[in-house]
Amino acid sequence: MVSTGRFIASRHWLWLLALLLTACASNQLAPLTERTSGPGWRPTDYQIQPGDTLYSIAWEFGFDYRQLARWNHIQPPYKIITATRLRLSAPAKDRAKIVNKAQSKTALLANRPKLAQPTKPRTTRSQPTRKLPPATEKIIWKWPTKGVVDETYSAKLGHNRGLNITGRSGQPISAAAAGTVVYAGSGLKAYGKMVIIKHSEKFLSAYAHNQTMSVTEGQWVKTGQKIAQMGRNSAGKTILHFEIRSNGKPTDPAKLLPKPS
Repeated sequence: MVSTGRFIASRHWLWLLALLLTACASNQLAPLTERTSGPGWRPTDYQIQPGDTLYSIAWEFGFDYRQLARWNHIQPPYKIITATRLRLSAPAKDRAKIVNKAQSKTALLANRPKLAQPTKPRTTRSQPTRKLPPATEKIIWKWPTKGVVDETYSAKLGHNRGLNITGRSGQPISAAAAGTVVYAGSGLKAYGKMVIIKHSEKFLSAYAHNQTMSVTEGQWVKTGQKIAQMGRNSAGKTILHFEIRSNGKPTDPAKLLPKPS
């Protein structure tokens, strides 16, 4: 007869084995954008790799691209240099500067006498041919492809932060709204070949798991213009993973897209 102590020990080892098997089974990691939402996960800095853009790095680590630009003193058009390091947190001295600057500006505005408005100087500089709308302007979205929504948006950590739309291999993917392509590459492994489009200072959209991409960074695209062909995700399923981010935060595309006809 097995003693009571040995029986308890056996149950303890069986429990540990079950826990280990469960952990192995759930080792399918969520995209980097999901894992970075937890406090303390992000590294303090990141070494820029070939093909990276400020927008793709911000997307990967869950930041607003303007936030990274401020922390790293990068001005528009936000060019970055391969092999240099990018800060992923606000420096303490910069936080102090921001507070002091805001206080100084408030005091200056309160004490400054009213002056006559100066005449606007005449300029001969030509205006850009493509200008993104202001953040306050409403964007009219269109579905990026036809198909069945296989997985919907979820705000929960580790869940889907966009829409998974099924279709056939090579099916056309189009821009959901007009804008500038700010990333077209495969550096974010969780997304495969991905295109990111900037529609305004506020809104970005992404199109992942493409078979091929037909646009390049810096290119202006119209609403409905073909940008890629549908490919397969890491599980071998033919889908488009589509995301929209507002000020760096994932938002439910279904709330912005028109109702399917």
